[in-house]
Amino acid sequence: MRTILCSLAGSRGLIVGGQGVLHTLGFDDLFVGITIIAFGTSMPELATSLVSAYREGAALSVENVIGSNIYNILAVIGLVAVLVPIRVSVSTKTIELPLLVVFTVGALVLLAARERVSRVEGAALLSGYIGFIYVLALSRGI
Repeated sequence: MRTILCSLAGSRGLIVGGQGVLHTLGFDDLFVGITIIAFGTSMPELATSLVSAYREGAALSVENVIGSNIYNILAVIGLVAVLVPIRVSVSTKTIELPLLVVFTVGALVLLAARERVSRVEGAALLSGYIGFIYVLALSRGI
């Protein structure tokens, strides 16, 4: 229970602190949401995935991420849209959404090819995320 509370408190601190710093540096809400808030709200999933991978349950890591993404896309966006209609910016439709689709297809190909994701492939996935953040920053003129 203490681990869960510490994870939640750490995530909250990361979100609040990161949001303040990025806004002070001139980053817009979309950039903050796609980077710091997404990372902060994913910290409990990351902790779960790391612990399960360490305990030889790496398959749970993949299932945890897939389940979380399905939940976030369908349930969270659906619930928010039921309460308040959501406006989707042109840049989200032309930059972030196509990149999301490319990364999703790439991950599907990677996971379908074998039952194992190597360290090199993991590094490629991590590099893809870093590249995505870089493209996002460039598209925002930052």
